[in-house]
Amino acid sequence: MHLDAFYKDENHLEQLKTRYRNGQIGDGELKKLATEILNAFLDPIRAKRAAYDGNDDYLRSVLQKGTHNARVIAEATMREVREKIGIIQL
Repeated sequence: MHLDAFYKDENHLEQLKTRYRNGQIGDGELKKLATEILNAFLDPIRAKRAAYDGNDDYLRSVLQKGTHNARVIAEATMREVREKIGIIQL
């Protein structure tokens, strides 16, 4: 059962597994539970994403800052790699 990754109630999860193995619970009931659990997990993410809808300037600035930070780190890493392997930059 793949609810293990998202379902926090371990006791109930073990009960569900036992009931499923014994044929006391069907796929439909588990799919409904899985849908509820996944939606509960995704709802805060969806809400946060919705808060940024239409705020293109902010999103663009975040992307530009992230790109700049990544470039700075990558340049430092590549400089260190070149020094370690003995490549001389001209």
